Amino acid sequence: MFRCEGLTSLQEGLFSGLKSLTSISMSYCQSLTLLPEGLFGGLTSLTSINMSGCDGLTSLPKGLFRGLTSLASINMRWCWRLTSLPDLSGLTALKELDMRNCKKLELPAGLVKKLKSRGVKVFK
Repeated sequence: MFRCEGLTSLQEGLFSGLKSLTSISMSYCQSLTLLPEGLFGGLTSLTSINMSGCDGLTSLPKGLFRGLTSLASINMRWCWRLTSLPDLSGLTALKELDMRNCKKLELPAGLVKKLKSRGVKVFK
């Protein structure tokens, strides 16, 4: 999905039948303001999520990334209204987290240090 003008939310389980899906790009969907908690549920083959430029998002559901054991890359660059991240602790395959130009994003104390100690490349 690219520049989905007018799209404000996505349906719970939208991708649930796509078990072999490895990459999702929802970039520059600037009107997108709401993501359901189970949007990526069951996508254990997913390795990459690109949500760059979704500047309508202010927060992400706590369990958005739950169960994504293969997820290696998250790109949230230019989500300048985003204020917080969901739990990333279960993302054991994570190698890259790009949060550049997320000007309002406040990270929990020690998160970047903890991710870097696991070998994750963090761009802030």
